[in-house]
Amino acid sequence: MDSFEEELQTLTSNELYEKGMDYFYGRDIVREDYEKALRCFIKAVDFGNARAMEQIGYMYNLGCGVSEDKSDALKWYKRATEIGDMNLENHFAYCLEDGYRIEQNIDEAIYWFRRSAELGNKKAMFELAALLFEYKGNETESMNWLVNYNDGNELGAQACLAGIYSSCLKDKKKAFELYKEVAEQGEDCYYILGKMYLKGEGTEKNVHEAIKWFEKASRIENINDLSDEYCKWDSMLKIAEIYISLKDDIKALEWLTKRNDGNKFQGMGELAHIYYGDDDFEYEDRSLIDKEKAFEWFGKLYELKDSHGTYYFAEMWEPKFRSKALQIYKDGVKFGSERCCKRVIQLYLEDDNIPEAARWTVKYFEMADEELCKNLCRNPFKELKEIANFFMETPLEELIQLYGGDRKLAAEEIYKFWRACDKTLVNQYTKLEIMSIAADLLGDNCSRELLEILVNSYEKVYQAVKKNGFSDEIEWDEYELRLKRLLGSRESSSEDDSKAKEKSYHDADYYKDKVFHFRSKLMIIGV
Repeated sequence: MDSFEEELQTLTSNELYEKGMDYFYGRDIVREDYEKALRCFIKAVDFGNARAMEQIGYMYNLGCGVSEDKSDALKWYKRATEIGDMNLENHFAYCLEDGYRIEQNIDEAIYWFRRSAELGNKKAMFELAALLFEYKGNETESMNWLVNYNDGNELGAQACLAGIYSSCLKDKKKAFELYKEVAEQGEDCYYILGKMYLKGEGTEKNVHEAIKWFEKASRIENINDLSDEYCKWDSMLKIAEIYISLKDDIKALEWLTKRNDGNKFQGMGELAHIYYGDDDFEYEDRSLIDKEKAFEWFGKLYELKDSHGTYYFAEMWEPKFRSKALQIYKDGVKFGSERCCKRVIQLYLEDDNIPEAARWTVKYFEMADEELCKNLCRNPFKELKEIANFFMETPLEELIQLYGGDRKLAAEEIYKFWRACDKTLVNQYTKLEIMSIAADLLGDNCSRELLEILVNSYEKVYQAVKKNGFSDEIEWDEYELRLKRLLGSRESSSEDDSKAKEKSYHDADYYKDKVFHFRSKLMIIGV
């Protein structure tokens, strides 16, 4: 007995199956090995594992690790299903029906669907009925199974038969006749009938009849699953789209407002998006796109101070009237739109106006709720990093000039920006350097609180670098080139700091000199 066989002896049925799948697909830490996979499955079969039997059948069907043999594959599949698991029987029948993992065989599929249906499997009842009707022409037995599928509801069974005519036999006219017959008797297939009238499937296109049946679908109260809920809400959308095509925006808005639980702002927004045709919202009828109408409705939302509509109104101004768009985005910020605020930041960055981009970044974080701050902590947006990098790589005198030569203003604005950075997981070294810039700009006017934060922060990094040669808090590789540029360009504030520039970015003495530098500042203000 080899070591692999000894290992298999210790495993349970499910463990053997999972290990076999590991070797079959080459997943986890093992390489693809059909021979070992087969050994695992055969061992699992000794425990009566039906999934292992099915997988062996699959291997014979494809010739994976064994000679390809369709008859042996069928034997293993049958062995798995004969255990009496109706889900396995159903799966096997689907494979036989579609020719998946095995040769297609409709007669065998009917046999196994029947076995599963007799055990009470609803899906098997429907599939059996469809196969009996489509391939055997046995409408009587098919209807009997559809009645069972619908718990004795003959109208529901007839609606299912209409579905078989539509999807399997492609007889849209017969399907339409059956759907209409049962719908007029109160069976809920109103949504399907509405779509057939709307598209002209099995009958002449008639939008007014479509509205009639969509309205009935929208009034359904008994929602059993997500499919029912979708039909109800999509019926309202379809009615709105029909009214839009009829140039009746008032009626369309009425239905879209209803679809949005009575929220007229959201209804107007959806109407604008149907006309806009943007990728953020997927609407089926692209023929309704009308940019002028979209502009009109987004403009109305802007006048009503709706933040969402304001963003899109500004976006439509942007290509030709950038300054106008910028002002509208700023208005959107007043209305509470974080998305507008972020676009303001991006536009200022595109214009290389770093001070304004930094100011609006601070505003963005002031607006952000707790959940958004958490998301930004996990994934700080690139604009914040871009601004931080600019501050780090620009000499102090140039930074002062960007703020109109006002050293104090530059310090205050950069300090505010640091407070925004501090809410995110921007690299810890970056935060320290931004704070250092603010302190150096303030000079003797720097607050004791800020200097103490800097001393303690650099002390912490110094101790970590001294002890380990690196700090877990600092992403060294990502910042190596930037730090080398920084150490060569930053304005010196002391002789010791100047010497530090010559040191390697991972040298503990660099941080030691930083500590000395800011402690000296503390001494100047009387600590």
